Amino acid sequence: MATRLPLARPLLLASLAAAASFALAQGEVYESRDAQGNVIFSDKASESAKAVKLPPTNTMPEVAAPSRPAAPPAGAAGSYTLAIVAPVEGQTVFSATGSLDVSVSVTPALQSEHSLRLLLDGAPAGIPQQGAITLEGVSQGTHTLELQVLDANGELVQTSGTVSVHLQRPGRPRRPG
Repeated sequence: MATRLPLARPLLLASLAAAASFALAQGEVYESRDAQGNVIFSDKASESAKAVKLPPTNTMPEVAAPSRPAAPPAGAAGSYTLAIVAPVEGQTVFSATGSLDVSVSVTPALQSEHSLRLLLDGAPAGIPQQGAITLEGVSQGTHTLELQVLDANGELVQTSGTVSVHLQRPGRPRRPG
C-alpha cells in the first residue's frame, strides 16, 4: 500500500515552477507527459514535448538610494553629538555618601586633540573616562550637569545642554535653600 505525503504535490509544483523559472532564464521551456500521465517541464525538447509560452517575469526598475547629507568636517563646531545619558533630566538620585554616577555619550569618537570635561553647577567637576565618571561628595539638593569638548589649548569646541538632577542624602536632614 503506497502512502501519500501531504506536501508532496505542493513541493513537486514548487520544484517545477522553480525549474521552469530557471529554464526561462536559460531559453525555451517544454511540456510533456510521461507514461503515467504526469506533467514534465524541461528545457530540452523531446518528440512529444510542446513549447510553453510563459508570461514575462515581473521586474522592477532600479531605485537609487537616497543620498545622506555630508558629515560636517572633523573638528568643526557642532560635529559631535553630546549627551548626558544618566542621570536623566529631573531624576532624583539617592546617595548616602553624595556619590553621583554620570554616564555620557559622544558620537563620533573624539579626535585625538580633543578632550571631555564635565561641569557640575557650572564648575569643572572631572574628566569622564570610558563614558562615565563618579562625582564624590556632592551636596544634597538640585544640581546641573553639562558636558564640554575642549581642544588641545583648553578652548571650548562644543557643549551639551544642561541636565538638572536632584540629589537626596538619606539619613541627613535637608538644608533649606
